[in-house]
Amino acid sequence: RADGSQKTHVPLPHGGKHPTWSPDGKQIAFYRASWWRNGPVEGAGIYVTNIECLLRGESCKPELRLLVKEPEGHLKISSPDWSPDGKQIAYAGIDHISVINVDGQSQAIDLTPYFSGTSKEPQWSPDGTKLVAMCYGENSGTGICIMNRDGSNLVYLRRDTTFRNTHQPRWSPDGQKIAFISEVSDTPIPESCINPDGCGRGYYASSVFIINADGSGITRLPFEDDVVTEWFYWYP
Repeated sequence: RADGSQKTHVPLPHGGKHPTWSPDGKQIAFYRASWWRNGPVEGAGIYVTNIECLLRGESCKPELRLLVKEPEGHLKISSPDWSPDGKQIAYAGIDHISVINVDGQSQAIDLTPYFSGTSKEPQWSPDGTKLVAMCYGENSGTGICIMNRDGSNLVYLRRDTTFRNTHQPRWSPDGQKIAFISEVSDTPIPESCINPDGCGRGYYASSVFIINADGSGITRLPFEDDVVTEWFYWYP
């Protein structure tokens, strides 16, 4: 529950990542990774599970339905997001954003077949007419892009020139704004450095920024400069 009570475990073999609720609150779609703890697992991809029995407080094991099988090799998929009308799920691949009908009766449609680069973290707009995502173009830089639900009219809302490691764009509930996370410092937080002789992989201070859906106006939430922000959600 939103107040932290009645925590319920959804039993998933080999775990699950990137859960997304169906609009009716009865199902969850998630991504099962191809690697779990100490080794590879079979059946990586995007799954749908009905959790009504768990929500009723019953002791049950919801059945899983494979919606999108992850291709062999390095063509990883991730970040499923359920459309507001409940009919489709958008997800990211290495070089594309795709949508698939929830009933699985047809093949997934690639929304970005002509986009030269990679895309990830798609999210439907509240009215279901658009998608926002992170786009990494070979000649157009890194940034937040918006497209129609059929993949047309792909435009960059923000390019990663003044913001470093921008990720996780999320629509506001009214569809008027988009929030995202971006690093705010070029220097790693000292306590996060792994190698004392050189930081190597460290954590960089980051904050949440809010921008209008048309690309105008931008506001940084006043977090401290040594805070690492990894995830957030809009309050409904």
